Amino acid sequence: MESAELKNQRLKEVFQKKIQEFRTACYVLTGYQIDITVENQYRLTSVYAERMEDCLLFKSCLGKTLRKSSATEFELMGSPSVTPPTSGASQTYLHGR
Repeated sequence: MESAELKNQRLKEVFQKKIQEFRTACYVLTGYQIDITVENQYRLTSVYAERMEDCLLFKSCLGKTLRKSSATEFELMGSPSVTPPTSGASQTYLHGR
């Protein structure tokens, strides 16, 4: 039993290390740090953000998928520095219609 617990502990450590490597790679490659704020909600903070409030908030719309794809859609949420679009060209661009 002890070896199973040791194996599980080692898997947790490796998984945490790989998650951190992935997050760092995303930040370096895209210029955005991605954090999960609450379930199904993500915060993107630019490397150039002057304040933590300067971010983009997205909510995962589980069950909704993009046309011709099985990928999950994301809805742009409001944040102190961003007001989500409600109509017009930006809304059309975001939804691909």
